[in-house]
Amino acid sequence: MSEPDYPWPRYEVGPKDHLEALGIISLNFNLYEYSLVIFLEQHFSKDVSGFLTDKLSNEERSQLIRLVMQNDPYPEVTEEIEFLLRHFATCAANRHLLLHSRPSIPILGVPTDKILQLEKFAKGDPQRLLAFQLKIGDLRRTADEMRAGFDYVVNLWRYFFDREHYHTVLEHAEESGIPGPSPSVHPTLPKRPPEPRKIDPLQPS
Repeated sequence: MSEPDYPWPRYEVGPKDHLEALGIISLNFNLYEYSLVIFLEQHFSKDVSGFLTDKLSNEERSQLIRLVMQNDPYPEVTEEIEFLLRHFATCAANRHLLLHSRPSIPILGVPTDKILQLEKFAKGDPQRLLAFQLKIGDLRRTADEMRAGFDYVVNLWRYFFDREHYHTVLEHAEESGIPGPSPSVHPTLPKRPPEPRKIDPLQPS
């Protein structure tokens, strides 16, 4: 199908840069969300891990990850998992807030090409309307925070892979009597990303 030869969309949807950032937020969060399956795959088969990832809510999946990872032989790993799940929870809350909001009626005096104005009713309270005025920097930062969370999960996966390989080589060296790797080359945990910022609604004046 050929592209339309007229401007699209023909209706007001908001600043295009802001909407592009919303799309990237959606894609980055989807990457981040599914990447958590690697922690389940440490303990279950790929089929079971995929089934659990599909059927459990974010909160249930996070609690399951917390339970299966709490017996890791390295206590510092448990601390990293707790940090990761807090990071993910904030990103999830931001994603759900943004992608379940609707455009609000433009507020007089606010340049609509610089601000994306959204609104939604508070969860469990349909009488309380939440309003948001988002600059492009707010949305790009949120998208980047989600990508940083995904990158952190990938780096944790590399840590687990390298740690398992290190111990395999060490065991082989002990069995064969060949000098093994030095303890100084033991894999180290990746650097944490910054804590994500929670998106808050405007406060009534």
